[in-house]
Amino acid sequence: MSKKEASKSPRPDNVAQLPTRCVAEGCSKKSSRMNFCQDHFVWFKEGLVTKEGSKPSDFDKKYMAFQARHKSAA
Repeated sequence: MSKKEASKSPRPDNVAQLPTRCVAEGCSKKSSRMNFCQDHFVWFKEGLVTKEGSKPSDFDKKYMAFQARHKSAA
């Protein structure tokens, strides 16, 4: 393969682009940890948001427990 042919070859497109915004539904803040903003990262750790950023089916139950834990801690 000559130098001309090597320079014309396209760049590989197997490189994944990391998201720069929070993946949680409706959030447009800049991501800081695991593709979530700081607030939604806490929700992810508590089980209120999935890895993909959607709410689980039992979100209401988990959110009520989350609020009760953080109300007593504050």
